[in-house]
Amino acid sequence: MKLCINTQELKADRARNEISATDLSKAIGLSADGYRKKERGDTEFKPSEIYAIAKALDLTLDRVNVIFFAGKLPRG
Repeated sequence: MKLCINTQELKADRARNEISATDLSKAIGLSADGYRKKERGDTEFKPSEIYAIAKALDLTLDRVNVIFFAGKLPRG
């Protein structure tokens, strides 16, 4: 499934957790520039990066679905 990142929601969750883009990039193993490109939607996040972001921001599965998959993942 192609990612459809909701950049506004990702930025909002990052702000709620008081984590800068630079700090989050370090937490998931990307350069600050590389992370910013992905957060803007210029390049896609890898599944391992999505997992690391979810862990760093303590996101629920529903939030991951909204942010990275436009709410299109089926609910189990």
